[in-house]
Amino acid sequence: MEIGKSIKDLRERIRITQEELAEKMSVNLETVMMWEKNELSPTAEKIAKKGAMAT
Repeated sequence: MEIGKSIKDLRERIRITQEELAEKMSVNLETVMMWEKNELSPTAEKIAKKGAMAT
């Protein structure tokens, strides 16, 4: 599975918008959109922070 799909699936599972995810991850909305379209990959630090949100 591509990282963008994983990000989107998790975001939808925890029922937050792209805007809310961007705020929680301290990035802008365009960054989240690019992650979900696999145009940009998040750093390992951002992935770890995102994983912590899911628990």
